[in-house]
Amino acid sequence: MSIAAIRVENLKPGLIGTICALVGYSVIFLLPSFVESAAQEYKLNEQQLGWLGAADTAGLAISTSIMAFALHRFNLSRLLLLGLCAAVLGNILSLFAKEIVDLLWSRLIAGLGEGLLVVLGMYCLAKTHDTNRWFAIYTAAAVILQAIGLFLLPRLIEHWGFVSVIYSFMLLLIAPLLCLKPLSIFLKELSTQAESDTDNSRSTVLDIYKKPLFLSLLAVLFFYISIGTFWTYAATIGTSAGFSFEWVSEALSLSMIGGFAGALLLVYLGSSAKNYRIYVISAAFMVGSLSALLLNFSDNLYLVALIVYSIVWSIIASKLYSDVAEGDSSGRFITACQPLINIGFALGPLLASQWVLKHGNSSVIYIAVAALLLSMLCIYPLVKNLSQTVRNLTSSSSEKSGDL
Repeated sequence: MSIAAIRVENLKPGLIGTICALVGYSVIFLLPSFVESAAQEYKLNEQQLGWLGAADTAGLAISTSIMAFALHRFNLSRLLLLGLCAAVLGNILSLFAKEIVDLLWSRLIAGLGEGLLVVLGMYCLAKTHDTNRWFAIYTAAAVILQAIGLFLLPRLIEHWGFVSVIYSFMLLLIAPLLCLKPLSIFLKELSTQAESDTDNSRSTVLDIYKKPLFLSLLAVLFFYISIGTFWTYAATIGTSAGFSFEWVSEALSLSMIGGFAGALLLVYLGSSAKNYRIYVISAAFMVGSLSALLLNFSDNLYLVALIVYSIVWSIIASKLYSDVAEGDSSGRFITACQPLINIGFALGPLLASQWVLKHGNSSVIYIAVAALLLSMLCIYPLVKNLSQTVRNLTSSSSEKSGDL
C-alpha cells in the first residue's frame, strides 16, 4: 500500500475519528490490567470483577444508544466537550471511591463520557471515502495503545498503585481536546459539501443490504459478547494458573504485536478483503486459541494462545466495521453498532460472573466460543451480498470494456 492510497481528504476525519474512538474505548482496551489492579486495591472476588468490567461498558452502552437516535440534534464540537467533561468527572470520582459500589458508579459516569467520544469518532470515520482502510488503521492504533498500556500499567501500579491507572486515563483525554479546532474545520467543510452535493449515493442504504445489515448488528453484538467475556478475565485466567500479574501483563502486551500484524494486513488489503473465508479461518484460529486455555497450559502456551487470539481478533473486528460501512455508507448502521458493541462488552462479563464462581474459568471460554460462532453466522448474509455486488460490478465493467 502506498502513502497515496490514503487519500488526503480522508486525513482530517480519519485522524479525528481514530483519536476520539481510541480514547473513548481506552478503558476497554486496557481492561485486564484495570480490573486486576482494582481487584488488588479493593480485594474483589471474581464476580465483582465481572461487575467492574461491565461498569464502564454500561455507561458506554447508555450514551451510545441515546446518540444512535439523537446524534443529529447535537453540535458535534459541544458533544466532544460534554464527553470530555463527563469522562474527567468519572475519573476524578474514581480517585475518591472507598467502596466497590462507589467505584462502580464513578466508572458508569466515566463510561457515559467515553461513549460520546466513541460516537463522534465513529461518525468521523464513517465520513471518510476509504472506510475499509481507516477502520483497519483505527484497529491497528487500538492494538498499539493496548500493547503500550498493558506493558506500562503494571509498572505504574507497582510504584503508585490503582490511582496511576486513573491518572493514565485522564492523561489520554488530552488528545480529543486537541481535536476541537480540526473538528470545527471539518464540520464546516462537511456542511459546505452537503449543500453543494446533489448526489445522495453515499447516504442511502440499498434494499439488498437492509436485512443483512440488521443481521450484521447481531453479529457485532455476539462478537463483542465474546470479546468482553474473555478480555475481562484474560489476566485472571493467567494468574489463576500460577503466573505472576507482572508476567501476565507482559504476555498480554506482547500479544498485541500479533493484533497489530492482523490489522496491518487489512490496511494493506483494503477493499480487496471482502471474502467470508477470512471470517471462517479467523474464527477457527480464535476457537483454537481459546480451547488451548481449557488445558493445563504452560506459560509459553498461554502466550502463544494470546498472540493467535489477538491476530484474529483484530482481523474480525476490522472486517465487521468495514463490511457494515460498505453496506451502509451513510454511517447510520455504524452508529447503531456502537451501543451494541458496548452492550456486548457489558453482557459478556456479566454472563460470565454468574457462572465463574461455580464452574470456574472454563465457563468464560465456553461463553466466548458460543458467542463467536453466533456472530459468524449472522455476518454471512451481508458478506455474501457484498461479494455478489463486487462480482456484478466487475462483470459489468468487463462487458463494457469488451464492447469498446
